[in-house]
Amino acid sequence: MEAHVRIEGSPGSRRAVARGPLPAGTLVLCEPAAAAVLRRERWHIHCLSCWTRLPTGAPRLRCSRCRLAHFCDARCQARAWKAAHRAECAAFANLARAAAAAELDSGYVALAEDALLVGRLVRRWASLDEQARGALGALCEAPAPRLAQAELVARTAADAGLLDLPPTGGPPRVADGSSFALAAQLARAFDANNFGVLAPLGGGVLGAASFPLSAILNHSCEPTCALAHDLEAGSETDVRQAVRTIVPVRAGCELTHAYVDTSLGAARRRQLLRTGWGFECACARCAAADAGDPGERALDAPNVHDAAAERSLADASRAHAAAIACDEPAEERALLHRALRLRRQHLAPQHAHVRELHAALLACELADGNRRAARAHADELVRSARIAFGARPCASFAMLLLTAAELWSADATVDVDACARACALGCEARALLTLTHGESHPLTRQAGLRLAGVEVSHADRAKALVQE
Repeated sequence: MEAHVRIEGSPGSRRAVARGPLPAGTLVLCEPAAAAVLRRERWHIHCLSCWTRLPTGAPRLRCSRCRLAHFCDARCQARAWKAAHRAECAAFANLARAAAAAELDSGYVALAEDALLVGRLVRRWASLDEQARGALGALCEAPAPRLAQAELVARTAADAGLLDLPPTGGPPRVADGSSFALAAQLARAFDANNFGVLAPLGGGVLGAASFPLSAILNHSCEPTCALAHDLEAGSETDVRQAVRTIVPVRAGCELTHAYVDTSLGAARRRQLLRTGWGFECACARCAAADAGDPGERALDAPNVHDAAAERSLADASRAHAAAIACDEPAEERALLHRALRLRRQHLAPQHAHVRELHAALLACELADGNRRAARAHADELVRSARIAFGARPCASFAMLLLTAAELWSADATVDVDACARACALGCEARALLTLTHGESHPLTRQAGLRLAGVEVSHADRAKALVQE
């Protein structure tokens, strides 16, 4: 980190700045997790050790003691047992019981995993290096409305027995109350500073982790950096987070990343930041929205503000909600099309509420095997998301490009135009992922393999046309 980054400011208000000019794609930090946990709802479908999704219908190796942890095989089970599960096994069952009641009362659905994460941080505190401990200790606390939630995390960890476990690589803990004080301090800090760990090949958030050095980076709606996770080492104790520049950064400029989806409008972004992190964003992009920037306005507001537009948009929301609850595919599709038609009358194509309906219809058409209709929605998503994201390189946009490329590649062997379209989309996706994830990341490599297959089809089809 020291080679590229300088830390400025005081604890609670620090920032990371570039020591010198950094080209786009520069790896500025690769940090091992201080602690990481698999999400509670994935305990029965993912290996607790390597976090790989377990094959559906295949026999699963389950811990015979807690009966909550699952593993790929005996090797993964042995690795997990040595790393953490030997100490935590009994606490797992206690945690599930303690969290279930508290989650029901509080509505705090991530309580179990957050309590486990705090417990692991407490156990590993003594083995963390001085830089990591200093970074954790200097993090800002959770927003005031959520301090009680942080206290609940520490209390749940204590009730499950996680704070009584011996430190990693150390002697048994002395029961003097210091572990609870440390747990409460960490819970208050990481509530606004821990990270979701994304699946390497897409598929959502696998777990949560604490990366104290990365947490120094502040938010911007026009970020200079992107985050990516590496789980290839084969163990949750080896989860790493990489921070790369996605635009050229001048010496002395702040290194930032986006805490929220940057394709959302300013009002929604600010609401998420206010609720989740307790601050009002004042970045250049939000300032432009305040000044009436047309592009920002299109992401936020209807074209016309009147009672008729409000009724129409409310009707669209009801149709969308009904579609989500509907079990009949044809009726679901009709409701989604109705909601889309109403929203397109009053919202710009790049508005999140329009894009979410195209995404839902894309899923519907794919489920029915209608690839051509799905492709139309994928193309519309690419067009509208390109406007919403602007020039900001983003992995989620790259995933959209890959989806569209996959749909176009289905016709690559018979249609040279489809082949060319798939190649163009795949090339753009791979270039974006190289910036955000690096060339060696599994997602970038997968994009390259897909592109290579399409390019072969393109060459074969072009050769066939010449021969004809």
